[in-house]
Amino acid sequence: MIKREYKDKKILIAGMARSGRAAFALLAEQGAEINGYDIRKNKTLRAEGSCPELLSQKDPGLVDVSSYDLVVISPGVKKNNKIIVHARELGIPVISELEVALSVLPPVKIIAVTGTNGKTTTAKIIEFLTGGILAGNVGTPLTSVVKDIKRDDLLILEVSSYQIPFSPSLSPDVAVLLNIFPEHLDWHGGYDNYIADKLLLFRRQTPGQAAVLNDNIRKTHQELIETIKSRKIFFSFRKKAFREKKIKGTYIKDKNIYYKNNSDPQFLMAADKYKLKGLHNLENLMAAVLAVRLIGIKKLPRISGFPVPAHRLEEVAEINGVLYINDSKATNMDSVYRAVTSLEGPVILLAGGRSKDIMHPGLKNAVRKNVKKIILFGENRHELKKYFNTVFEKKSGTLREAVKKAKQMAVKGDTVLLSPGGSSFDEFKDYRDRGNKFKKWVKE
Repeated sequence: MIKREYKDKKILIAGMARSGRAAFALLAEQGAEINGYDIRKNKTLRAEGSCPELLSQKDPGLVDVSSYDLVVISPGVKKNNKIIVHARELGIPVISELEVALSVLPPVKIIAVTGTNGKTTTAKIIEFLTGGILAGNVGTPLTSVVKDIKRDDLLILEVSSYQIPFSPSLSPDVAVLLNIFPEHLDWHGGYDNYIADKLLLFRRQTPGQAAVLNDNIRKTHQELIETIKSRKIFFSFRKKAFREKKIKGTYIKDKNIYYKNNSDPQFLMAADKYKLKGLHNLENLMAAVLAVRLIGIKKLPRISGFPVPAHRLEEVAEINGVLYINDSKATNMDSVYRAVTSLEGPVILLAGGRSKDIMHPGLKNAVRKNVKKIILFGENRHELKKYFNTVFEKKSGTLREAVKKAKQMAVKGDTVLLSPGGSSFDEFKDYRDRGNKFKKWVKE
């Protein structure tokens, strides 16, 4: 990892939400001179917690970056932001909050998890199986837990595509790539750039480190996977994927997870008591178990003790024979597809929010097969109506109205599923706020 000296350095933090404030706290302890920039009002930011001296300009183009030694970019700030562009033009280093933490950490073991969907669930499974320290995009900035990390600890990082390009020190002992689907294309400037930014995590690895990869990615992005120089180990539902002598990894047979290396398959874990629904969550489990194996831990607790993470196909309540499920974390249509195909019985789907303009190719067929009624809400409800083009759709302005309609039409045996397929910012603070409000309104 790249060691950096921050004492007496003049540093600008672009973005003063959770990770920005955590970076400020650590850098202040290191003796840095810090300014912060955020498009929100200073009063709002001060109310949220400790902040550095804040720049008041609304236009980032008016911020003079020439006097700074370093710029720290928060995940919510786009890399084409004028502050970031100007800093790079002037040769001023731009790094992530994650990189700030990595630069002051003692030597540790690292498992890093990335992918379009499933990162938090997989990272939490690894935390459950190992007792390691979980941080990163999961909601706990790494800079906020640096004091708790000791030499040779196991660090589990959930890493987003926003963080990877600005974290040059991140070369994890085990890196996990769960899947790749079009997402955050406005931030990355296109799907090819999105993939390239994800793969940076793996291209920084050394040959002695390990890359845990979804076998589907091997099939769809063969040329890109071949550029990874670390050991490539796969997870797949297809046992036959491992018939090739060079292919190693995990697969499921008879609800058990096996590891195929150079010898006969080895039993790793019984998955029959795993509580999470859907094939995608079995993929998450396979990836997590494989990552833990590769880091050197063989004795694992029973997976039955792992709780379902909030807002991810979370069962809220069963009322009058109707099951209500909160999948508010489904902020893209691939997640909606996975949710719809994971459930049995008639489904009433609540979908909508702020559009990301990306649809899943199999979603329409999955909806026709598994969904008896769609209730659309939020900013993109008219757009979704055109996309689904079905006779069993209803529109509702807000999620609360959608919940009310669902409760009126649901009958015993139905499942009411909130799986929005869009971001929450049209009506809520974030997906957690949306999910919590859904749970409240279900029980009213």
